[in-house]
Amino acid sequence: MIRRLGSTLISFKTLTFGPGLNILLADKSEGATDRQSRNGAGKTSFIELIHFLCGSNVANKSIFRSDALMREVFNMTCQIGDGEYVVERSGSKPSRINVSGPEGAFRVEPKRLLNASSYELSNEQWRYTLGRNWFGLTSPAEQEKKYLPTFRSLFSYFARRQGSGAFQAPTQHFAMQQPWDQQVAMSYLLDLDWHIPREIQLLRDKEKVIKA
Repeated sequence: MIRRLGSTLISFKTLTFGPGLNILLADKSEGATDRQSRNGAGKTSFIELIHFLCGSNVANKSIFRSDALMREVFNMTCQIGDGEYVVERSGSKPSRINVSGPEGAFRVEPKRLLNASSYELSNEQWRYTLGRNWFGLTSPAEQEKKYLPTFRSLFSYFARRQGSGAFQAPTQHFAMQQPWDQQVAMSYLLDLDWHIPREIQLLRDKEKVIKA
């Protein structure tokens, strides 16, 4: 569960969430007419921030790499297992994730920071930690990594980006998502045997080799 979103950015409005359903609304200001929309209130930026703090890749054109935000630190307080953690990430060092809280959620060897309860993880280690605790994912053997459910693919169904075409079909979280990825992810989330669509895709690969 995500409990809080904050930032060192002075103009950032801290968001606090409680148990159960939380609804984020963008209210119109006093005197606004029916022709004035709620565009620009920050709803899309909110989704991008959730992805940013949950291990998304950060391209050079990302809003978090812009001159205005690159040096700002964004943070999230969330529940992982039985512990509460504070996560920090900055656009200036997107490959590093600072996490404060009990060490019990980690199954990796984080770099211990100066604070005894704070750790520095790579973005890959952070994804693994979230995938293990939120979706029960395990680290596969090197030779078995192809066509597996991943944290980022599973998580993207719960934080859909409208700009990526995530609302065009219920089985997709972006418009160009490959069929095998949809099939594996949806099977995993619905507690079906996701190995079947994976094996089918591996068979497709063999067929391509034979045809070539």
